[in-house]
Amino acid sequence: MTGWELKDASATLVEDGAELREFLSGYPLAGANQERTLMVIVRRCAPGLNAPPQGEEYDWQLFLVFPGGWSRLALPKGLEYQKVSLEGRTITIGTDRGVVVTNPSELNSLSPTALPEEFVALSNRQPTPRPPIRQASIVSEVLGEMVPRDFEDWWQGRDLKVPFFDHQSLPVVFMGVHPGLDPQFGMDADEALRAFLAKTSADRLRASQPVFDNCQEFIEAVGVDEDNQAMAGLQNVEDIWRFVHPQTVYLSRRSRRDLSVYLHISCQCDWEEEHGLQLVFRRGHDLVRVSAEDGHVTESDAYDRPDEEDPMLWAVLRDAKSQTDAA
Repeated sequence: MTGWELKDASATLVEDGAELREFLSGYPLAGANQERTLMVIVRRCAPGLNAPPQGEEYDWQLFLVFPGGWSRLALPKGLEYQKVSLEGRTITIGTDRGVVVTNPSELNSLSPTALPEEFVALSNRQPTPRPPIRQASIVSEVLGEMVPRDFEDWWQGRDLKVPFFDHQSLPVVFMGVHPGLDPQFGMDADEALRAFLAKTSADRLRASQPVFDNCQEFIEAVGVDEDNQAMAGLQNVEDIWRFVHPQTVYLSRRSRRDLSVYLHISCQCDWEEEHGLQLVFRRGHDLVRVSAEDGHVTESDAYDRPDEEDPMLWAVLRDAKSQTDAA
């Protein structure tokens, strides 16, 4: 087994059936907790891609899978990963340099460019607990009353008809929002929603090239087959949208640097059925990332690089700074 056997790992985790049990018993670099609220998979990936390796070159990545989603983290090269187990939220990873005991919060704080010695030095450090959320709902001027969904700090209101996708109705979720710690979030999110809802299908067509490029790069990595032949042969980049299926609009605050609210649309796409596609707009206005869904709103965050090395993001940040300086 390679770790790529589960077509939809999140759904399989929830189902807790024979497919999951067979996978966990047959692949030593995967583990799930007894509550079935978290699964960890360590596997080889094509360099820089969320796909199985096609040749001898590969990267190690760790996938955190939970009901309704997942995230992935780059693991250091130079280690031999041997076994994974999970109890509650404590993750144990056996390597040729010793056993690493850690947790999702500690892993998320690890740099994507961490060295092997930094990884094996993880000590299951726990984050400082946040105060409990006392509110049963929050109010958005755009979405109305919002109630918790899946997690206590994920909030969902009414669905919205989205002009960018020909007025398709989509659910909207505020992610990771503690209203007592970030009282400004609702106003910033409403502003981002209004900016995004002002976009039309013409704006979508103008955004075709990076989506088309994402598709072609993935097909180039995995090879052309009968499932992706139609996409591989596209001549008009705007036709790529026939293979994109929007699911949910999410808004979250970037946790570092500009600390802006970013809006991302979670999509299924026909070329990458397992990990999908996300379109990320800074403040709902400027497209700054097109990628598989990996839990990050910017390319620079995903790979722990300076914002200046993230071309799409930096073009937007540079223009914003110029406008501020001119004012």
